[in-house]
Amino acid sequence: MFVSTKILTALDIAATPATTATTDDGAFIYGISGSSYDGKFTLVYSNEAGTGDPLFAYQARQASATNSTQAGFPASINDVYIQAGTSVIGDFPAIIPIGANNPNGVRRIEFRNANNTLFDAITNATGDWGSGANTTAILQREVMTINVTSSPAVSATPNTLSGFTTDPANPSAAQSFAVAGENLTANIFVNGPTDYEISLSEASGYTSSIELTQTGGSVSSTTIYVRLKSGLTVGDYNSEVINITSAGATSATVTCSGSVSATGAVLIADPLTLAGFSYAVDDLGPSLSQYYTLSSTTLTGFPGVLTVTGSTNFEVSADDVTYGESFTIEYTSSTIEFVPVFVRLKAGLPIGTYGPENIVNSGGGAVSVNISCSGTVTGPVPTALCLTRPTHIDISTTTSQSAVLMKLKNYTADDARYRLYSGSNQYNPWNESTDEYISTTSYASGPLVPGTPTTSTIFWILYQRGTNNSVDASYRDRLSPYSTDNYTLALPSANSITTP
Repeated sequence: MFVSTKILTALDIAATPATTATTDDGAFIYGISGSSYDGKFTLVYSNEAGTGDPLFAYQARQASATNSTQAGFPASINDVYIQAGTSVIGDFPAIIPIGANNPNGVRRIEFRNANNTLFDAITNATGDWGSGANTTAILQREVMTINVTSSPAVSATPNTLSGFTTDPANPSAAQSFAVAGENLTANIFVNGPTDYEISLSEASGYTSSIELTQTGGSVSSTTIYVRLKSGLTVGDYNSEVINITSAGATSATVTCSGSVSATGAVLIADPLTLAGFSYAVDDLGPSLSQYYTLSSTTLTGFPGVLTVTGSTNFEVSADDVTYGESFTIEYTSSTIEFVPVFVRLKAGLPIGTYGPENIVNSGGGAVSVNISCSGTVTGPVPTALCLTRPTHIDISTTTSQSAVLMKLKNYTADDARYRLYSGSNQYNPWNESTDEYISTTSYASGPLVPGTPTTSTIFWILYQRGTNNSVDASYRDRLSPYSTDNYTLALPSANSITTP
């Protein structure tokens, strides 16, 4: 999804050129990277630094998506896209401008993990990758093969470990990650950060650095255990990085986060992330609320209070009614059980993205626990609202009458027509322009929304029961030419009048 305006260039790669001009001609790269690049996202650049937009981006085999056969592609390129034929795991495609239109050729190939962290990068200062792959001179529809399997590579999975907890007297429980390497010219070195220690065994042998010996240029997947050290002071130990290196290879990293609390006091929050807060700017806000819970059986200093502190753009509440910058939770023993904390995006914010911002929970002798919150304020959103529907309606006959009061706003056009329906049945709305109740299901023949829904309009829909012998119904409208549903809204519930 584009954050801002981008220009995509369509390249002419047809066997018979689609245009006579050569300024849009394209060509193919067949990339070979090896099995350790399985599923990595490949980005091809025309500069060594990898700045600006890439020439092309796609996923190496095995890719998340498998294309159907595209006969217009050269056979080898088609095999990569369909993940079959002569292609193998790690092969990747690229479509680039011809050398005449891209004199730098391909000078950098990046491999990225699904979370966008860099897995590996290979550069070439001239764009000539050897073995007939001079990308500065590539011609229309030509296929050049770039083999990067000889480049040293190290990997670490996963790239992030969090939730380490302990007290000052003890190390935390261990977590693990896997390290591997191929095409190596030297051993792999795993170096722990200041406050974490690593080992090849979960139970013992923890140290600050481990050397993994390569054999024939490879290190098979090796489990590394990591834990918070003992003897640390109370506090948070976040975003500390384990570095995995080997000469000539792009380093891999594992980021660790955890905390040390006094006398074992631990404050537990669930969940640790709240996302999706949203409202339209014309609605002014605030957003709908979400909540998390706080619990503990190890609090100290009781009777005491826990403090919940909101952030710049998020406010908190103990009851989902009264919101503010902060509030306190009283506790009279070491235990609190699943106390809810409500959070919402503040009212009156301009259009934009907010967060992640932390709601901080502190006190009770425990290390503070942060809840990450994020949300958005969007531009005006097309909305249909039912302002009023009677609580009781008469459905005893096909001509029984009732009404609902609707409000529409921020539509993209004023020419809208509507129905009130339930499955294949419908209420028959009154059409003011023809002075009749409409029984047809055709939107083009239905009533026209009065007023200006592009800004705001409020109007009554008068109707007969028609074929919908129930109290359940939905409002739905379509914009001219009335071929596609625009907005659908279930009407509020109502009760049937049993004795009209």
